[in-house]
Amino acid sequence: MKHYSIIISTISAAIMLSICRIQPKSINIYDAQNLENLEITIESNRGLNKGNLRMYVSNNGITPYNIAIVPGTFFESGKSELQNQLVMESKTLMSSSNSLDSVYLSGFCTEASDHAPGSGNPYSLARLDTSKYNRLVEFVVKNNIADSRGPIQHAIWSISDGKSVSSICPKRDSIVRQLRTLVCEVTGQEDVWYDVERKISVINGREIIAEPLEVSGNIKMENDKKMEVRGILINEQEEIIWSYPDPIKLPEGNIEFWFKLTVKNWPEGDYRISYLKNSSDTIHQQTFTL
Repeated sequence: MKHYSIIISTISAAIMLSICRIQPKSINIYDAQNLENLEITIESNRGLNKGNLRMYVSNNGITPYNIAIVPGTFFESGKSELQNQLVMESKTLMSSSNSLDSVYLSGFCTEASDHAPGSGNPYSLARLDTSKYNRLVEFVVKNNIADSRGPIQHAIWSISDGKSVSSICPKRDSIVRQLRTLVCEVTGQEDVWYDVERKISVINGREIIAEPLEVSGNIKMENDKKMEVRGILINEQEEIIWSYPDPIKLPEGNIEFWFKLTVKNWPEGDYRISYLKNSSDTIHQQTFTL
């Protein structure tokens, strides 16, 4: 009989423990910041890299929470000269009772002119109007491309600062091509025939630069007869700064071929690729901007 009493007591204790254990409540980050028992702190972590924000939640109560951070969440810098950050991924922070928990977030910069944060710069959750990014956020989520940091960052700067969509480089990626088309619709920009591959980096003083590395795109022309032409590149000062090493033999008809040129350390400005017959008569030209 004593043996049965021990078993019953053990079962009863387990049932009571199960009843007393508080299940986590699911809540979004905006509602979480209004709870008295939660203290939320956000700070920069690694400049422009993935996981460049870290959010801490100090839970001083007995209730655990699953805190959802959704795509489109906006974090405002505590320093006006530093970038604000837009998150494009879904994350959940599990905040246990009477504990300090954290999660890394990947933010994208929303001002091409502001500086990159270092480590430990304060951020806060902001309820700003980010409706201009809504279609971009929806597209990123739908196509699961939150890790495509280069194309997304250039897309944001096209929306926020009017930067050219030429830096959203598809490289035969149909999803990125669709992204570029969407940004043209959102911004009213006309698409261009060329891509400008850029390297985003942080230099002295935390300044962000997007250095052009390469220009590429399709050259399209119509030719009424076979001919040999010379290709040259002209800058804004009408100076010839580059030329094809050899003449180009063109067939008759509609012609399309790939143009690619390294432009590292070239100054910003307008450039013109021209094709000449008899070394002087221009038969075709296309322009691009760095």
